[in-house]
Amino acid sequence: MTHSDISLIVLAGGIGARMCGENKLYMKVNDSFIAEELLRRLSPHFAKTILVVAAGEKEKALRTFGDIIKDLSIVLAEDRKSGRGPLEGLWVGLNTMSSEYGFVVGCDMPLVQAETVKKMAALSCGSDVTAARINGFTEPLHSVCSKRCLKAVNDAIVRGDKKLKDFYRDAQVNIVSEEELGEEARISFFNMNTPKDFETWLQFKAV
Repeated sequence: MTHSDISLIVLAGGIGARMCGENKLYMKVNDSFIAEELLRRLSPHFAKTILVVAAGEKEKALRTFGDIIKDLSIVLAEDRKSGRGPLEGLWVGLNTMSSEYGFVVGCDMPLVQAETVKKMAALSCGSDVTAARINGFTEPLHSVCSKRCLKAVNDAIVRGDKKLKDFYRDAQVNIVSEEELGEEARISFFNMNTPKDFETWLQFKAV
C-alpha cells in the first residue's frame, strides 16, 4: 500500500479551546490560511481528500476555501452532530472515503511530510490503525486508519468517549517507532494547540 492508494482525511471540527477558542481552520499567517497550506501540499499525494468541518460550518468553509476545494477536487463534509469531539469527524471521514484506508491529520498540522506518510503506509501491515509513538506518546492525529474501524469509532461515540484514541481498544493497532520513521520525520508531527505553538510556527516560517 502506498499513500497514492489512501484518502487524506483532514479533521477541522475542533473549537480550539487552547487557542483562545479560535477555530484553527480559519487561522492565517501572512494572509494565508494554515489549513490551505496543508491541503495544497498534501492533497496531490492522495487518491482523494476529505475535509471534515464542524456541524453547521460547511457553508462558511465552502465560502472561505471554495477555490482550493474546486482546484483540488476536495470533498467537504461536516460532523453530523456537535459536541462529540474528533471521533465524530473521524467517523464522518472514514464513512465518506471510498478507499480502504485513510490518513488522518488535523488542520493545524502544516508540516506533515508526504515521505513520512509513505513510510507509515508501508509499515501498516494491514492493521486497522497504524500510529506513531513520538516522545513516548501515541499520535492518533497522524495515523493510517482503515474503513474497518467505523464500528469501533461509532461504539466509542455511543459510549460518550471524546479522545481520538478511545476506539483503539476495539481495533488492531500497529505502533510505529520514531526509529522506524527516522529522525527527519519528527517535524511531521508538529501541531498548533496553543498560542505558543503558533509563535513557534511563525519563527519557522521566518527562517
